[in-house]
Amino acid sequence: MIFNYMVSVIIPTYNSAHILGDSLGSVLSQTFKNWEIVLVDDASQDNTPTVVEKLTKNNNLNGRLRYIRHKKNMGVSSAKNTGIKAAKGGLISFLDADDIWYPYKLERVINIFSKFPEIDLVCHNEFLSVNGAVKQKLDYSKKAAGVNLKDNEQVYKKLFLVNFLSTSAVTVKKHCLERELFDETLVVAEDYDLWLRLSRRCKFYFLDEFLGEYRKIIDNSCSLSSDIKRMYKDAIKVLNKNRKWIGKGTFYSRVLQIYLQIIWRLLKMKCQRFTLRFH
Repeated sequence: MIFNYMVSVIIPTYNSAHILGDSLGSVLSQTFKNWEIVLVDDASQDNTPTVVEKLTKNNNLNGRLRYIRHKKNMGVSSAKNTGIKAAKGGLISFLDADDIWYPYKLERVINIFSKFPEIDLVCHNEFLSVNGAVKQKLDYSKKAAGVNLKDNEQVYKKLFLVNFLSTSAVTVKKHCLERELFDETLVVAEDYDLWLRLSRRCKFYFLDEFLGEYRKIIDNSCSLSSDIKRMYKDAIKVLNKNRKWIGKGTFYSRVLQIYLQIIWRLLKMKCQRFTLRFH
């Protein structure tokens, strides 16, 4: 069977018109050209439709960029699932609207799928960029060091302890997603949940190259404690979904780790508010 190497780039977006040009531009600049963009607008309230129309016209993207708009806001998991179902390529690459790829990203990833046809999912490293400035390396391959990637059980158990995959760094064969989609009941940790399910039956590969930027925009606003509590709730829900395959000690160790992370975030948020109040 000849594998279809066209890549469907799925970009979910919500009120991201001001930065959408960067992510779309990073796809347009790819050295590998056999791609399509499936842009799923989750009922944005900004000028996203106008921006998309302008970018499509200026770059002659008719037929290569498909714009799908939800009638109502349904959440990022639903937007990603809409993109997966609409994708025509044999490979699915995810790109969050605020992230970017470097020009040779798809070329490097395709080379791995060509060289190792048994591989189902490829993940590469990223740089963390804050307000446009690169701050640190996100070395996912180092997090997965020591794991025999040919052993699904090893990969799964390691992934349960630490998430070493990032959405905008993952490319996966579409057939792997025919049975596994994002859980639309999750507001956060939906990607982690999917990676865990895929790790039980798909073959992973880590490309030890930095091929994109995970970007954060930090302003003077603070996260709501309700958002952080939802983060904790969804993270625990994901862990509970995997409880029957994980030892009791490992399970509670991971729950404690998540709990401490949430406490740290809440304390950090309170410190930020204090600083803003008395600055």
